[in-house]
Amino acid sequence: MWADLIVGCVTQVKEQGSNIARTAWLDAGLPACVPGMTVNRFCCSGLDALGAGMGRIALGEHAVLVAGVESCSRVPMFSDDGSWFSDPVIAASTGFVHMAVAADLVALRHGFSRTELDALALRSHQRAAANPAHSYVLPVKDPNGQELLAADQTIRPDMTPAVLDKLEPAFSGLYQQTGDWVQTYIPSSGWHASHCISHAPTPADGAALAVLGGPELEPRLGIPAKARLVGYCSIGSPAVPMLEGAPLAVQRLLNRHGLQAHEVDVFEFNESFAAPVLHFKQALGLSEQQLNIFGGALARGHALGATGVMLVADALAALEAVQGRWAVIAICGGAGVASAALMERL
Repeated sequence: MWADLIVGCVTQVKEQGSNIARTAWLDAGLPACVPGMTVNRFCCSGLDALGAGMGRIALGEHAVLVAGVESCSRVPMFSDDGSWFSDPVIAASTGFVHMAVAADLVALRHGFSRTELDALALRSHQRAAANPAHSYVLPVKDPNGQELLAADQTIRPDMTPAVLDKLEPAFSGLYQQTGDWVQTYIPSSGWHASHCISHAPTPADGAALAVLGGPELEPRLGIPAKARLVGYCSIGSPAVPMLEGAPLAVQRLLNRHGLQAHEVDVFEFNESFAAPVLHFKQALGLSEQQLNIFGGALARGHALGATGVMLVADALAALEAVQGRWAVIAICGGAGVASAALMERL
């Protein structure tokens, strides 16, 4: 029945190498006729797996599984030793900056204060603590069925403004390692680091899976469809400062479908540092009630390739919580890429 399994995964080496989609499928003892494909567009990988699956359905496939996976504890970010960051010549030609430096650049370019960064981090933890798990979050169990993990481990219900106030900017050293090309983007007021560790998402382990299909799939599975994926968009934006492209992807997507941002009930945007979230909210004119109502990666962690599909689950749960119709899922990634999807609750 399944045409394919498409999996987003960023660091495709070691346990995550060798086309983990195909490997996982065969290891599970499932029919060999499903080929399996692993895709990488940095942090957008999971959402891009969803976009690829949507394309397959549009072309006539009956059913596609899309997923994202990343184990940052076992396969750390940058362990693929890619030339983008490890080769000085390529780093210079592509304008490589570390994500934390890019986040500090966003804060500088748009005038976001330390107070605003702290408030966003606090709000993420508070909202996540109030909603540690929803109906689309499944507990992790061992082979005997014993529950090992029921909710995200990185949420801090005890987070307070006083705790945040004590934390120093954490990424000044990374800026010192960056090449001269970053100077073009620094305001005349000069450089200063602003993001502390609580303004950054914890590298996490996670996986998520979605079932996509046409109208004939619902009666075959005997499970009612929860939502309709209406559209998808992926763009490239300047590699420096890297983390400003998501509003452009969202606006293009909304224009394509005749919607305005205020007509969308919920937005799920990956909290890849605090300043990009503030920029996303500001650029699209969003309210507090529209954006990341269950918290985000600053509290829940960022499992790189899995995050895009996780955000789809969060968006569906958020739509159900507010009894809304429209959701936008968006994420930005390395080298200036960004992706967005539009979903309608049924």
